[in-house]
Amino acid sequence: MDKGWSQTSVTIVPGSDKTLTYELYWSTGEKRLEGYRPIATVTHAGSDSFTVDLNDCLFMPDQADGIEVFVAQGASTPCYASAPDVLKVPESQYLFEFQVISDTHISPSSPLNSAHWITALQDMAALSPNSSAIFCVGDNTDLGTQAEYDLLLKNIEEAGVELPPMYYAIGGHDVYTNAYDQEIERFLENLKMESVYYCVDIHGIRFIVLGSDSKVPEGELGKEQLNWLRERLAETDKSKPVFIFHHQPLKETVSGTLYSSDPEIQDWFGLLNSGDELREILSEYPNAIMFSGHTHWAFEMKQPLLYGQGKDATFVNTAAVSYLWSDDDTAVDGSEGYYVEVYEDYILLKGREYTNGDWCAGAQFRIPLNNVDNPITDGSQTTSEPTSETTHPQTETENTSSSVTETTHNDSPKTMDSGFTPYFLSAAVIAAGVMIATQKKLFCKGR
Repeated sequence: MDKGWSQTSVTIVPGSDKTLTYELYWSTGEKRLEGYRPIATVTHAGSDSFTVDLNDCLFMPDQADGIEVFVAQGASTPCYASAPDVLKVPESQYLFEFQVISDTHISPSSPLNSAHWITALQDMAALSPNSSAIFCVGDNTDLGTQAEYDLLLKNIEEAGVELPPMYYAIGGHDVYTNAYDQEIERFLENLKMESVYYCVDIHGIRFIVLGSDSKVPEGELGKEQLNWLRERLAETDKSKPVFIFHHQPLKETVSGTLYSSDPEIQDWFGLLNSGDELREILSEYPNAIMFSGHTHWAFEMKQPLLYGQGKDATFVNTAAVSYLWSDDDTAVDGSEGYYVEVYEDYILLKGREYTNGDWCAGAQFRIPLNNVDNPITDGSQTTSEPTSETTHPQTETENTSSSVTETTHNDSPKTMDSGFTPYFLSAAVIAAGVMIATQKKLFCKGR
């Protein structure tokens, strides 16, 4: 049984010494796979070959069999190469699915945000009619006013679709004015939430929603909530996933928080006083997947997901429904969120752009579960507020990893300290102007 995750690099040999933008797409039969945005986009100067590292845990759609490289400027013939089968998703028992969105920022003064919200709801209802839940990761409104909540609920009616239960996290914009206590009450009453932090069990899997205990823009988790989180996590089975939601992301985890790489732009992290403690708590649960919003960084930007590699939690940026942001600190057109599918052996995250109805190819992730010998079993859906108490047996087992590179082949797996076993396989090297696949050179017209 395959239990691995992918690390994939694509080497491009330019057919020109100009500064050009290269777009990578999934392909099928030497045609671009329809319905998918680029896997990656990179600008390169000169004729020297260069390598594009694709996002960790990326998987290839079932319909695809390779990768297309396309030069965005001028007239250019796309180049193709086959992709290794290890990028395909192995068979596993499907269990259930849900969706994750964030940052709708509903306001009467922002009609486009409402249009995006309605479109996202309609998209989710059409593609996931059997969804078990939708989780909204904060900044549901723009200022936390009653008029905005009225509009948010009106937009749901205007979508005109049947929706699963909806669970909301509170964001900084939901408590944006000075009337903090009233804003908390407004959030709870309008969205029918019992507390700003709570948990719900769906099909035997735990979902934990965290919420700031303070009005500070970066958010704050108090000792009581952190202790509650420890108790709820201790009740879970480590062979099963546990999903966690909090509006503000942690520093140095996902897009928009990579402070060490760019302190002036990548400073959209939160929990300045309690983030280290939360990170320490989650480090004991490599089966935990934490979704965050706040940054608005599009899925196409750097590091939308930080995979824990079996020794830490996994962190996921959820982009935004209202409007998107980029690594260049500029706005990006679009509206994005995740479809999440739960299987016995892994979790699939499928990034989606709602306005054009495209899949975000660079945000299609497979996260392996720790133990394929203890499959997830179905169960009833129960909600737990801060006083809930349940118990589950705990088990831990080792993961394995499949790592794909473009030139290295090793028949003897090497065990790493992380507990993963990488398998190095030969993969295609794609060239714009020259295409090399498993030692066979093919030439195609390029600039």
